Amino acid sequence: MTAVFVWRLISHFEEIEALAAILAGGAWGWVLLTAVFQLIFYIIAAGLLKFSFDIMSLPTRWRDMIPVTFISLFVNSTAPPAGGAAGFAMTVDDARRRGGTAAQAASGALLNQVINYAIFSLLLGIGMIILASRQELMMIQVVSAAILFAATTGMVLMLSLGLWRPTMLRRLLAVLQKGVNRVGGWVKRPSLLSPTWHQKHTDEFIKTARGMAGRPSRLIVAAITALAMHTLSLLSLYTLFLAFNQPASPSILIIGYSMTMLFTIVSPTPSGIGVVETIVPLIYKSVGIPASTAAAIILSFRGLSFWIPLLAGFLLLNRFGRGARSR
Repeated sequence: MTAVFVWRLISHFEEIEALAAILAGGAWGWVLLTAVFQLIFYIIAAGLLKFSFDIMSLPTRWRDMIPVTFISLFVNSTAPPAGGAAGFAMTVDDARRRGGTAAQAASGALLNQVINYAIFSLLLGIGMIILASRQELMMIQVVSAAILFAATTGMVLMLSLGLWRPTMLRRLLAVLQKGVNRVGGWVKRPSLLSPTWHQKHTDEFIKTARGMAGRPSRLIVAAITALAMHTLSLLSLYTLFLAFNQPASPSILIIGYSMTMLFTIVSPTPSGIGVVETIVPLIYKSVGIPASTAAAIILSFRGLSFWIPLLAGFLLLNRFGRGARSR
């Protein structure tokens, strides 16, 4: 992981160097406030993870989830792109080490992801509607949003089946397992999913669904936490617009934030590295923001919301996560 991280830094050194120069050209008061907002964003994200584990009857301390949140970001960004699977696995393993069962850990991490994506999907939907109304939608936006919406809807559907139709869920996942392995057979990998895959994931969805149904008040708290998290990050983007003296309407902020997060989640590269920095400035330009200002805003936002937290995750992994590194 260290070698991959160093390679990422070297391969993006010019971008990081440009980031330093760009931040120096912004109004430092607003830039500093953006950094503070992003720090609070990750603290709230750790709270969402804690509340998700609480729903699964796996007590955790908020402060313990903070390093886990940063390390998960680092792991996702140094592993091959897999929709956050590497960070998910690390989070599950950490929860097991803290005394939770495998089912509790996997269910809590799954619930955290579902709530986060569900709340963000609402914001993304607003962003897509605004872009459509301005006739600025591009095919890559439509396809990427469709993938995220499908994934989120699929997880919600699985949870619904786990609560009300567990037998149907088991059959559905068994069919999915056979289909995936059949496709794998075409490339001489007929056992991409193990024989127990469908049963294991059925149990996880059922336990997660029952945990949600049994603690609705805690689920509401977790959803409000996710909403606060994304609202704060959206506000941090606004302070960057102020830092570079660029007027921004609520619609432009929603478009910028939703597209940045979309291409961070749905991307051929880990955490959207290189993709976000290329596509989002073009989207900003299409809604009337000067190209130089658009580049400055997105590079600054990525630096404060991704690259600096990524470095924090690397340092925390070396400080607290020796077991996580080996896993």
